[in-house]
This record gives sequence, structure tokens and C-alpha cells, in this order.
Amino acid sequence: MARPFRIPVLFGVTALAAVTLVACGAGNKGTAGSSNSAASTQDTAGQTQSASISEVVARVGDAPITRAQVNHWMTALAGSIYYFISHELVPEGMLSDPPNYPRCLASLEAAAAHSPLGHARESAVELLAKCRELNQVLKSEATSYLIGAQQAIQIAQQEGITVTPAEVQQFFQQSRTQEYPTEAALREYLKGRRHTLDDRLLEVKLELLGQEVYKKLKPHAYTALLHQYVAKTTCQPGYIVEACRQYRGGSASPSTRSPSTLMEQVLAIGTGVCSDLAGCARQVGK
Repeated sequence: MARPFRIPVLFGVTALAAVTLVACGAGNKGTAGSSNSAASTQDTAGQTQSASISEVVARVGDAPITRAQVNHWMTALAGSIYYFISHELVPEGMLSDPPNYPRCLASLEAAAAHSPLGHARESAVELLAKCRELNQVLKSEATSYLIGAQQAIQIAQQEGITVTPAEVQQFFQQSRTQEYPTEAALREYLKGRRHTLDDRLLEVKLELLGQEVYKKLKPHAYTALLHQYVAKTTCQPGYIVEACRQYRGGSASPSTRSPSTLMEQVLAIGTGVCSDLAGCARQVGK
């Protein structure tokens, strides 16, 4: 089983440090789930990206974060979690920014229709409410991830710490042997989690930077720098999370349920079984 996906604690990325995102992964260019669009996480990792003003939903300093990137990471994060708990592909069409609720509803209704219970236990109204919650929570998590990754990279750069693409590739090739030793295994791994190779390389980059920052900075010094970068982070309405200077406390998400719990509920809709009954909150979270 793949190890849980998490950003190194040093790169706490504010609230994201404690988020139980699972099953790190990526996709290969030219394979299922790959992306060369504005959703590329290599762009998110600090490289220049052309984006119209209307697409930008947040900025860390001068670095833009776009709606297309948020859209990509909503499915990528959900895909990781869903695969970790089910070893199946997350149902298509549930998540997008902007949300497509009719498509999400159709996706959940299709999953419910294939339930071994033989009938859907949830009404269309209940499934639509689940679609809204899924999209709101995963949008918040994706936005937090992208902002946090960019803040971490910029802090490292400020401290004179960088890693080259060659170093990232070398570490990736060394570490992949156990999880996906062949190209076919890598493609299957990536497809299952709806990730791109850029997604995986971003995680590797953060791991390498985190190791070097840990050697140089004490935790309180890193926290102080992080606060400085929060002050440099601006977010548009609807994308305000803890890492934004506009954040005023309270929950950045309208839901109290975690992404893991929501994915458990989606699994229960289609299978009639929840592997974590307590977290699944009566399986469908009514």
C-alpha cells in the first residue's frame, strides 16, 4: 500500500499540515490523468505562468494561483483519498471549479444505482447536498494546498535553498522502485489516483526543500517566516483559507467533515459499506 500523502511538517502550509490527504501520486505526461495545462503543479511550484486576471484566485507575492489549478487539485486530492480507502477510481464528474452540480448528481446517482443493496437510499435532494459539500470542502483543500506549497517554496528561496529539476528527478527515480518499479506500474499508480507526474514531482521537491530548511531553521524561525508570507498572500472571495491574509478566523470551509470522511461517504453510496463507520457518519452523513 502506498504511503500516506502529506507535505513535510516543516512545510506546514498552515492548516494543510494536519490534513489527512492520502496516497501520494502523480501522472505521466501522455498517460491517463496527465496535464500540460494551467493546472500544472510545476507552474504552481513557482515558475512563470500566463494567466488572465479572471483566472487568478490567489497570489503568493507575485505568483498566481489559478482556478484551473484549483480545479485540477480538487480531483487529484479526492482521487488519492478515494483510492487509498477503496483501491478504486474516484467516480468521475463529482468535482470541478466552477462546480457542475448536475454532472455531480448524475455521478452519485450512477454510483447509487450500482449499489449491491439494489436501490438508492438517498434522494436526489440528499445527493445534491452531498455534491455541494464535496465541492466546497475540496475547493478549500485544493486552494490551501496550492497556496501552502508556493509559500513553502518561496520561504526556501528566501533562505537561499533551492533544488534543481535534475535533483528532483534523481530522488524520484530512487524512491519509486518499491511503489512502482516499472513504467506500467507507474502508469497504473498514477491513473488510480488521478494525478500527474508534475503532482508527484512537486511533492518530491517539497520533501527535498523541507529537509534542507529543517537543517537551517528552527521551527519558531520558520513559523515567523510563514506569518510573513501569509501577509503577502491575497485571496479572492470564495477562496479565502487560513493561509490568506484576508482570513479572519473560524472555519475556511462551510463543512465540518474532512475530505477523508466525505470520500468514505461517497464509497458508501456506491457499495453500501463504509470502512470507517464512525467517520462515515451514518454512512451518508445525513
